[in-house]
Amino acid sequence: MRHHPLRGATTGPTVAQAVRDELALFHIYPALEAEVAPARDFAAALIGGENVKVEALKMVHERTGAGLFVYHDDGVLVGVMALILLTDEGLRAVMSDEFDALSPAAAQVARPNERPAGVYGWGIAAADKTAARRLVEASSAITTNSIGHLPHFVRPATEAGARLMERLGFRPYARSNKGLVLLDPQRDRRAAA
Repeated sequence: MRHHPLRGATTGPTVAQAVRDELALFHIYPALEAEVAPARDFAAALIGGENVKVEALKMVHERTGAGLFVYHDDGVLVGVMALILLTDEGLRAVMSDEFDALSPAAAQVARPNERPAGVYGWGIAAADKTAARRLVEASSAITTNSIGHLPHFVRPATEAGARLMERLGFRPYARSNKGLVLLDPQRDRRAAA
């Protein structure tokens, strides 16, 4: 098993720790500092369009302890998953369509010991169908379990992403002019904070 400095960095179970633990079951781990830029470049090459800058990705990942995850096959990066655990302020910004996903404000990003108010899915990128399947299964697991009690927002960047979000139960968020889709809380599950 891969060692990671963020694992166990907080005391007691938190939502961020629950996400890390659940994704580890799929061999998907928080990116190490040296992996952040390559993971961002990997995802940007596959997704295209305008993508978050490395500095913003690092800030979110360091602030939450659960922002950027990587999946390797035989030591080769084949998948990336990025998400933002939102504070109340962050959730309000998303819901009012004022959230800047390319450069989120630090106050809108939950710290590991804070109970998040919502989730913004930055994206999933995979090199092949096997990696994509693994990432989607892992994403579905955390959406149902460790963060299933939270509203989830995503802005699909590709047609394939939009189809996937629809299959996963996301619906258009009516108050958004930015193409956001919403998955309502799956149940009233609470991860300890």
